[in-house]
Amino acid sequence: MKRRRLPLCLTALCVAVRIVTLKAQNDIKWCSMEGQMKSRFLQVLLAVFVVLAISQALSAPSSMGVGQKASAGPPFTPTPTPIETPSPLKVAPDTSVPATKSTADGKAQSFIQSVGPGAMRSGFETTDLNPNDDGSTGLVNIGFPINFFGATYTQLYVNNNGNVTFSGPMGTFTPFNIVTTGTVIIAPFFADVDTRSAGQPTRYGTGTVNERPAFGATWRDVDYYQSSASHTNRNHFQLLLIERSDVGAGDFDIEFNYDQIQWEAGTASGSGSNGLGGSSARAGYSNGSAAAFELPGSGVNGAFLDSNPATGLSQHSFNDGQMGRYVYQVRGGLTAAALTTDTVNLNTDTSVNATVTLQNVPAVGLGSYSMVVHFNPAVVTVESVGDGDAPFGSPITKIIDNTAGTVTLAASQSGATPSGTIVLARLNLRGIGNGASPLGITGNTLTDAAGAAMGHVVTPGVATVNTPVIAAGSGSVVVVGSAISIPVSVLGLVSQSLAAYNITISFDKTKITVNSVTGGPAPFGSPTSTIDNTAGTVALSQTVAGGFPTGNVTLASLNVQGVAVGASNFSIAVTTLTNSASAAITNTTVPGVVNVTPPPGQLHHIVVSPASPSLVVGGSETFTAQGYDAYDDPVAGLTFAWSLTGAAAGSINATTGVFTAGTEAGSYSNVIVATSGAITGNASVIVTPGPLHHTVVSPASPSLTVGGAQTFTAATFDQYNNARSGDTIVWSVGNATAGAINASTGAFTAGTVAGSYPNVVVATSGTVSGTASVTVIAGVRLPGDVNNDGVVDVLDLVAVAAAFGSVPTSPNRNADADLNQDGIVNILDLVVVGLNFGSHL
Repeated sequence: MKRRRLPLCLTALCVAVRIVTLKAQNDIKWCSMEGQMKSRFLQVLLAVFVVLAISQALSAPSSMGVGQKASAGPPFTPTPTPIETPSPLKVAPDTSVPATKSTADGKAQSFIQSVGPGAMRSGFETTDLNPNDDGSTGLVNIGFPINFFGATYTQLYVNNNGNVTFSGPMGTFTPFNIVTTGTVIIAPFFADVDTRSAGQPTRYGTGTVNERPAFGATWRDVDYYQSSASHTNRNHFQLLLIERSDVGAGDFDIEFNYDQIQWEAGTASGSGSNGLGGSSARAGYSNGSAAAFELPGSGVNGAFLDSNPATGLSQHSFNDGQMGRYVYQVRGGLTAAALTTDTVNLNTDTSVNATVTLQNVPAVGLGSYSMVVHFNPAVVTVESVGDGDAPFGSPITKIIDNTAGTVTLAASQSGATPSGTIVLARLNLRGIGNGASPLGITGNTLTDAAGAAMGHVVTPGVATVNTPVIAAGSGSVVVVGSAISIPVSVLGLVSQSLAAYNITISFDKTKITVNSVTGGPAPFGSPTSTIDNTAGTVALSQTVAGGFPTGNVTLASLNVQGVAVGASNFSIAVTTLTNSASAAITNTTVPGVVNVTPPPGQLHHIVVSPASPSLVVGGSETFTAQGYDAYDDPVAGLTFAWSLTGAAAGSINATTGVFTAGTEAGSYSNVIVATSGAITGNASVIVTPGPLHHTVVSPASPSLTVGGAQTFTAATFDQYNNARSGDTIVWSVGNATAGAINASTGAFTAGTVAGSYPNVVVATSGTVSGTASVTVIAGVRLPGDVNNDGVVDVLDLVAVAAAFGSVPTSPNRNADADLNQDGIVNILDLVVVGLNFGSHL
């Protein structure tokens, strides 16, 4: 309730009555006052009249009625907050990354009451992802390293739409299939979360779970797009990453917690107005390539909702007794259960076993499985299916279809239920073509010993059938003017016996020439060859009459002579490569390389000494240079031209190599250059500050109350303002009245006499000093001195008048004006000013 001010005349009367009363109470009679005091009192009373009149004029209420708007100027129209278009597709969604903020006390808080089964953990909500739609955080520290399918991460992005990612933020709002995505993602509930108009914002933070460090992201009481206060169905879910280095380096647990799931999609993802239907939420995780897992019910309308007792997320659990909690142990980069196939290499017409393995089976054990292994029937065939580990021996179902490129496997176990790592079957593969064949797995069903669906990821293998390789000699070295022999070979021929070839080899004609071609061992003699040093090519062609070779064979050798320093690649183009049946042999090529070096005694590189000297500003150093050939033997008789690439470093004599450091301290890499012909050598220089020239004290001129404290610091510089380090500072005070200072630390304590003390604080290093000034302000406030300027005058009356009638909640509140501290600025505070008017320190 606003307090009504007294009329001016009544106020003045109250002042007079109050003063007389106070005087009477102190046995002070007006008639006994001296003339000077009477005069001062009348002056104060007059000032009170003036100040109150000004105050009432300034604070007079408008003649406008309550709730009326001012007529002057155009009416104010608030700018509406943009919202998304309520259509099946979002129009201009809010994809900016919103700011985040921490809670006031920096501690984890539970922002609303728990709901559902109580699976969500507290303590992971210290920082808000401010209300947004499709936004994300920047990179957030996890707090510990995690090994996620072989990649180590220490940071992630928290995305508003119910997931975290690792390679970048993600604003996608309609959930995609996590199993087939190319995104590294962990998603407890991937759907279109919108926190702008209703519900709570997404929060994240760190904490502990069972005394282990953990990172968490919490979607508590979140709404769906298009967010509205009219929505009564909200979701409560959470993701935790729990450090488990006690098991192994990089190991961790993924924990999905669900307390309430009442919507499954946003309206832009095709749901109805109640967040049901459409492209429903998905949950799971993926390494972005071949290893991924989705919770059963992902993408299925109604599957995740609390109202579905069969698959509702809050109605079940995994690897934990707490309803609504799903725990996936990541050990050695793999999650709790991982279907894998071997990666194998084999040659054409040879066979090898590839195992199908289930890793990290939880303690409850494996009960049954049904799966399909896919392969490329043009590269490999499956000849048989062998037994796995007991109690899973030969699969009950093992259907080999080499036409379709599939093997179907299924088995169940009603007795002992194994855990850990289990080999389910062994596939005997035979190579029939060239290239690579994926050994992918589709895990149709996988149940634990209790018959519940087992979450798992799939890691496919690869069967590679080796391809014959045509290669030229690589890494050979030839000196300019000399020659070497370079072999041309076919490697890895198995049953595909070589009968004919036609090959062209290209080279850099400016670096080498090919003098001649010699034949390989029997049955390859000298091939038909065409050497073209103008075009830089050698063409080789031959047909083998009999004794078709296999394995590694040398077709021919090239006699190569070095022309100029550098490297030349031998690029190989194959026109023909056939076997004894005149069928083309699929092949690959590996280019060779020959490096040409200069002859002994020819300058190859220059070494500058000293390599990295340290000089004071203005200092000098004479650099020297020595040239060497390619074999690190010194080259005599050289002259060097000296230059400098960075003028700030200083200057150098072009003939003598005498360097003079500049005036700017710093580290200058490779700025010194010695040149002989086309060859250069470099050295670096470190320029250090010169002798101490001046000292700067901070702060330069602080104001302190009587007895107040201030710690001063000093920085030292050379004459060019280069900052120095390591100088010892001794502190002193030029005037003891100003205060005292610790000679070592610079901790200053103000004295008891107020005043201005110029250049009183002194910092000395050697013979050089710097100073700072101090202003000491009276620490005790006079009664009635509202503005604490050491005198009670009309300014204090003005300060009381400006706050007159205010209480602690008033907008014009000035606590210093409440001189009698009764909670309201009133006539009694004016009396205090009046009684002390003219007093000063």
